[in-house]
Amino acid sequence: VTGGACLASFVGDEIHALAVMAAWVGSAEPADHALAWKHLTGFDLTKATLMTKVVLRHGGPSWRAYARGQSHDVLVAVCGELPAPLSMMIAALTHDAPMIREWAWRHLSPALVPIDAQVSTYAQAPTDAQVAAALADPATNEACIAHLCQRRDARLDRVLKDHLQVAARLAEPGDAAAVAEKLWATPNGFDGLSRLGRPADVERLIEVLVHPDPLMAIAAGVAFTRLTGADIASTQRVTLPVADGDDPAFADDAWLPDQQRAKQAWRDVKAKLGDAQRIAGGFRVEDPEHPELPRSARGDLLLRRCRAG
Repeated sequence: VTGGACLASFVGDEIHALAVMAAWVGSAEPADHALAWKHLTGFDLTKATLMTKVVLRHGGPSWRAYARGQSHDVLVAVCGELPAPLSMMIAALTHDAPMIREWAWRHLSPALVPIDAQVSTYAQAPTDAQVAAALADPATNEACIAHLCQRRDARLDRVLKDHLQVAARLAEPGDAAAVAEKLWATPNGFDGLSRLGRPADVERLIEVLVHPDPLMAIAAGVAFTRLTGADIASTQRVTLPVADGDDPAFADDAWLPDQQRAKQAWRDVKAKLGDAQRIAGGFRVEDPEHPELPRSARGDLLLRRCRAG
């Protein structure tokens, strides 16, 4: 280790020195890795990042395993710059750091295309358990869905059955009505209805705006605004109920929606939007390049097209 550290300090090309060092200790025991890292990088983030890149490409198996276990900051730097080995991305799907998990899911699809001899080993990756964990993880949910769509993964059909919110975003026109009925039968299904984007649900939302439960009324109002782009806040402010055990003194206030404003807002745009398959923000969801279409609607549209091939 000492010789390698001296080599790194005397060779002008630091990356070359790191490569020599990585090759020299490629077969080192795991217990030696921390000491080698300390001498070679001096705990410097830039040097540690360089070292991580080199050993991921050139080091032995045990050394590469140590590199994959480096600090969050080092791995973030590496992930942002290095086309990482596929094995590293597979392992990173369940990394402790949320940013690393998200990176791995986001970059997994390009790494698996095209499916060639090198990639065929990972034809079943990610596993069912990894997919289920990623869908339940806020840090990786979006990237996992995108991966399944990009790969046109057969497991996506099962995901659509088990995850109603995902089904709302990806439903084909022929399935939209059935998904909507499931959402209406689900407590707090309003977010899904807003992502589903059916004009046929707007008038039902208007009816819920006067629900005696303020949380229901407000949630319906939020969904209405997401679909139509109209501000329908009333002048009536209410204190929201608190969860069991919470101090009522810290309860939040909110404006109730105005049903009459909502009815007028829908009359104003119904002729333009009423026959669309999907709407969002007061626009028809048809062109992902539309400058005023909400970002979430653009993303969902691209996923549906990707899924369809």
